[in-house]
Amino acid sequence: MRRNAHIERLLDDARHNQRCTYGSTRNERAAFNNRARHGDLLCVFPNCFTTAEYWASLNPDQRTMHLCRTLHESHPSMVFAGVTAATILRLPLSLRLQDGSITCAATSRTWTTGRLHHLRTDSHTCTQVRGLPTTNVVRTVVDCGLTLPFEEALPMYDAAVDNGAP
Repeated sequence: MRRNAHIERLLDDARHNQRCTYGSTRNERAAFNNRARHGDLLCVFPNCFTTAEYWASLNPDQRTMHLCRTLHESHPSMVFAGVTAATILRLPLSLRLQDGSITCAATSRTWTTGRLHHLRTDSHTCTQVRGLPTTNVVRTVVDCGLTLPFEEALPMYDAAVDNGAP
């Protein structure tokens, strides 16, 4: 397949910034989707692309962080919540919870579209952590406590209390 210098620059920039690349224009999305169809790229989340080798080199935390950075760049108003916020906040999580889905805060209702989950939460519980907008640690552990089995949420509560959360 013929290489496109612009697409290659976008991929290099994304790797340098520890995120995936995405198509911000119709032509870019078409080029990325075409390369994914031919096996040159992986589509790891809707409109999030990278090479198979690079993706395979990342652990689950790194994959989540790459997706969050990509989504934040393409949707700056998105606030991460739930298990995704727990990853950003470096709260203890079992690997089975890091399944490639992303949870973000919603102000109206809780709903899911594919692997993107919207969790209803108050906007005043937001903070900036590791360069990403996320719910604060208290809101995050409460959300995880309400949505996860007890044995999955307990280590998060313990870690939050150990780090001084009220």
